[in-house]
Amino acid sequence: LVITKTNSTSVIANQNVSYTITVTNNGPDTAYDVVVNDVLPSLLENVTYTYNGETKTVSGSTATINVGTLISGQSVTITVTGFIPANTTVDNITNFANVTTTTTENVTTNNNVTVTNYVTKNVDIQVNKTVNNTNPAYNDYVTYTIVVKNNGPDEALNVTVNEVLPNGLILNSYNTTMGTFDKTTGIWSVGTL
Repeated sequence: LVITKTNSTSVIANQNVSYTITVTNNGPDTAYDVVVNDVLPSLLENVTYTYNGETKTVSGSTATINVGTLISGQSVTITVTGFIPANTTVDNITNFANVTTTTTENVTTNNNVTVTNYVTKNVDIQVNKTVNNTNPAYNDYVTYTIVVKNNGPDEALNVTVNEVLPNGLILNSYNTTMGTFDKTTGIWSVGTL
């Protein structure tokens, strides 16, 4: 028996992820009492699997699919789907599956498969800039206020803002409520929001 697994092209928080498991009997004999165990990532919610035209809900951390008998050369496909919640702090998820049979196998090294994926987060960064003097005279001071907000739903990492002053203005002072500002480059390294 050989088991392989593929998954969605991207794994994104606040969306479903699907895994496709394929089990093939490379023979030469018929395999009896074939069982697939899919150990699910702990963060997955509302997990189901579809096999042989039926979709069933998975309770617990493992989806157990009783395939039954596979003749030599026969393949079956199982689809496992789960929801990755928003605001997850997990960066990578790993899914492990194996296939067993009561029939003696000469090769068992291909009876296990592991897939690890990076979880892409969803963020919505909003930048707002206001000025206290829209029509300054020569030698007037002008104060710009920049507010950066993450509208979520996930945490945003390594947030930076590039602040370019208009021609004719010279930087006098600055302060930030978080992160650091490089007055030479004009880059505000906000950090995590």
